[in-house]
Amino acid sequence: MDRETERGIEWECERVIRQFYHHTDHYEFEEAVKLFAEDVVWKVAGLHLVGRNQLLDALHGGIGNDTIRHVITNTIVDVIDEDNADLLNYTNIYYSREGRRDKMDGPLHFEGPHRFADGAATMRRVDGEWQIAAREGGQLIFRRPNEPVALDDWAKEAGAKTSES
Repeated sequence: MDRETERGIEWECERVIRQFYHHTDHYEFEEAVKLFAEDVVWKVAGLHLVGRNQLLDALHGGIGNDTIRHVITNTIVDVIDEDNADLLNYTNIYYSREGRRDKMDGPLHFEGPHRFADGAATMRRVDGEWQIAAREGGQLIFRRPNEPVALDDWAKEAGAKTSES
């Protein structure tokens, strides 16, 4: 594969990750899950979800009433072939339980990033479109470890939804 083709794949994979977090941050959860393969495996924030439906439930249940923003940095894409790539990145997560930003006037109070995480994704081209086939991530730094985000609460309440069912 020539370098120009490889650069195009790198760009497309980065674009998909950016789109996912943009949609998530703006409560566009249905659009966000369309960026994933039907059989996606999601192992992030203590969750182990399989498939778009479980991911959609988690987004609605874990973020729907709060404000979250993801700042993605240090993205590296390793192109495997024309249809497969691996992606690594860091994520700074800003989070507030003060409510949904889109339903209030004025800024929310943030005390810096809530969490800092590593992320990895397996990217796969399906019918000419790049999708996230798997996503894994681990929290590296917490602002306050005993200050969960709503997704943590949802995971505890959803118990059965966090397994490979």
